[in-house]
Amino acid sequence: MTSPQIEQERGRKEAGQQLGVLRERWPLAFPVQAQDVRPLAMSVANQIAETMSWSLSYSVGVLTIWKMSTTYCRAVLNRDQRITLDGTPVEAVDEEAKDLAAKQLIRLALWERRKVDLARQGEAGALPEPLRNPGGEATRRLVSAPAAVPRTWRSIPCGRPWIGLGLYPALFIAKPSLLPPLPFRSSSQE
Repeated sequence: MTSPQIEQERGRKEAGQQLGVLRERWPLAFPVQAQDVRPLAMSVANQIAETMSWSLSYSVGVLTIWKMSTTYCRAVLNRDQRITLDGTPVEAVDEEAKDLAAKQLIRLALWERRKVDLARQGEAGALPEPLRNPGGEATRRLVSAPAAVPRTWRSIPCGRPWIGLGLYPALFIAKPSLLPPLPFRSSSQE
């Protein structure tokens, strides 16, 4: 019997193949065209695990790659309804999901910017191991290495990755309503 973490990691590694299988089985839930992607219902992992005879951990691993993609995150931000595997609308997309999708888009944009910056510097051939192989052992060592900050700071899932990079999140977020209002004074308040 394998542990849930090992099964989930195996699902992530095999997601490329398995998403093709899921597309054949449920073309409305896993479309090829970006404009057709819709947020999936919360119970989809259980349904896929039962139907495909996969473990729940494995199906979560496969779905993680799909749900963390730029296309899916944009669908979460731009759509208001979640769908089942057969395409039936079920539940509304809540604000927390939209917030997580916006944070993931920021992470992906920062990742791409890092790769572009390294390529511009002429170091594209000498990318560090975590950038060449994001799911590899070097990345796990890097992520699991103890940081020189208190444990509570390291447990923050996203934090504010744009701080210190001269970036503002509005550059990457599709919905400005997710940003807090900017404090400013009008000339009448002075």
